[in-house]
Amino acid sequence: SDIHALQLLLRMSRVKSTDNRPDRFVPVFELNLVKADGERVHVITYSRREKAREDAYTLSDRLHVPIWDGIDG
Repeated sequence: SDIHALQLLLRMSRVKSTDNRPDRFVPVFELNLVKADGERVHVITYSRREKAREDAYTLSDRLHVPIWDGIDG
């Protein structure tokens, strides 16, 4: 009852190089719970956008809360 929404976000995660090359950045997708008081609670980080959205829709359906999908901007 304290969960207000699910939040999907895109962020860039650094992958450190082990062979003297520059670090690279890869997109990752975060799923967070948004509580009624506005606090965000990180749930999981995904490497695949489709899986993040699939899980968010499943949880949204079961918890009866909206999804705030900020992946595409």
